[in-house]
Amino acid sequence: PIWPLAPLKNLRVLGLRNNPVTTLSVLMDMQLLRFVSLQGSEQLPCKEVAVLRGKLGNTLGEPAHCRE
Repeated sequence: PIWPLAPLKNLRVLGLRNNPVTTLSVLMDMQLLRFVSLQGSEQLPCKEVAVLRGKLGNTLGEPAHCRE
């Protein structure tokens, strides 16, 4: 689970490659977040990945099953 990251409001870079992450909701309120790596996290819902992509653009490393 990534909910323990919620208090880290100054987080800018986050690597979650190959982790069993199932939700990204905690990351949506992190205003300073600029880069996230999610490759290999194949349990994530693509809808949540798309929302994060809207926030981060090409600095989001998406899991393969969510790439367009």
